[in-house]
Parts: sequence; C-alpha cells; structure tokens
Amino acid sequence: MIKMLTPLLPLMLWAAAPALAQTTSAAPANVEIAMPRDSARRFFGSYQFEPNFTMRIFSENNKYYGQRVGDAERFQLFPKQANRFFLKAMPAELEFVRDAAGRYQTLVLHQGGHDMRATRTQAQPVELYDTVLHLDSLLYGAYNRRDLPALLAYFAPTLEFYHDQTGFTTYPDNARRFKENFAKPTRMRRELAPGSLEVYPIAGFGAIEIGTHRFYQTDPSQPEKLVAEPRFVHVWQLAKGRWQIVRIVSYDH
Repeated sequence: MIKMLTPLLPLMLWAAAPALAQTTSAAPANVEIAMPRDSARRFFGSYQFEPNFTMRIFSENNKYYGQRVGDAERFQLFPKQANRFFLKAMPAELEFVRDAAGRYQTLVLHQGGHDMRATRTQAQPVELYDTVLHLDSLLYGAYNRRDLPALLAYFAPTLEFYHDQTGFTTYPDNARRFKENFAKPTRMRRELAPGSLEVYPIAGFGAIEIGTHRFYQTDPSQPEKLVAEPRFVHVWQLAKGRWQIVRIVSYDH
C-alpha cells in the first residue's frame, strides 16, 4: 500500500475531483507524540474515498495502521496531533475531522499539496469494546485468584481451544487442567498487554476479541517472572443475556 499510494494518487485525484481542494495551510512538523489506544480507537474503522478505494484504520501490538481494503500491504501511522497522523515511509498525512455532532466521520488524506476526503462507513463500536474489555477483566480476574467455578462460567460447554504448542483441547480438558494447575504451589498471573486489545462484532452472535497477554510465574520463595507473551483470539457468544467463550486460539508463544 505504501508503494502503491503515490503512483495511484493522480488517478485518485482525477476520479474524485469534487472531493479535493488545494491545501491552504502548512502542516505542523512531523514529530511523533504519545497517543494511548483508548484515545486513538475513536478513529478505528473503515473510510471510503471512492467506490473502489476504502481504507481501514486499526491498531496491532500498540501500533496504528492504515490499509486499503483488498490489499495485503499496510502502512504504519504515527500520531502528531490529537486527530492527525503522518507516515514515515512517504510524505503523506491522515487527518480525522469531526461532524456537527462531534463525531469523527471524515478522513482527509493530505498528499502532494492536495486533500482527498473519505466518509466513514464503519466504526469499531465503543460500547462493545468496553463490554468485552470488562469481560476480559472478569475472566482473568478469576484465573489470577484461582477461582475455578467463576473461571469456568465464562467458557461454553462446547469450547474449542486451539494452542500452537499443545494442540486442540475441549471444555473438559481445560477444566481438568485448570483444576490441576490451581492445586500446584507455583502460581500464575495473567495481564492484558496495554493497548493490544481489538474487538469486532459478529452479527447476530457476539464478538471477536484479539490481543496480547502476558503470563507471570511465581515459584515458592522466588520472585515473579514473565514466562510467556502470546497472542490470542477469543470468540464470545451472547446467548440469553449471557456472554461465554466458544473458541480460543492461542499462538506466537
């Protein structure tokens, strides 16, 4: 996408001429600032420049990215202002603009002295994000304090767990494993890596939770140490007002 964006720009400018205007003010210098994911996620979603050009804005591993839908390549975005990002790989910037209601519904691509505007077509739902973040804290709060009944309540009886090192397991397998591990003197503690959480809806079913978590181990008379930092995917189902995990994928150990 980075390599393709520049040669495509003249065609995009010609095809979307009504949406373009000459840049009238000089952009601030490109100095990266810190931006927590909780602040940046209001920009996440899809933005359509023209019928065949939609850009997705998202985060992964505490970094921000833009990606043209349909392309494998993505480009990293670096925050420079509260609503503005720049690219290091090429001279271009993305600016997010509020509408009359105060919502960020427009994305402006600044490149080559021109502005190209895109309309938001899909946003990552904030309410769902907060719900899944809360569920995650309850799930692993039970894990950290070794509360087996509370922990198992968040897993559906049809649970399927896919692990890149231990393979495929089911609900009974994991219930037995948790019970055995909780009885050992070695204690484990899990925490969600800050800024790594991504949440996406599954229409009529529930949600997908993606992130990175860290596992710390404490042996008797020994200090706590980090032992794993894998990626994970949880598929949550909402049925009869109750959220449960039906699929887990754990990888990159």
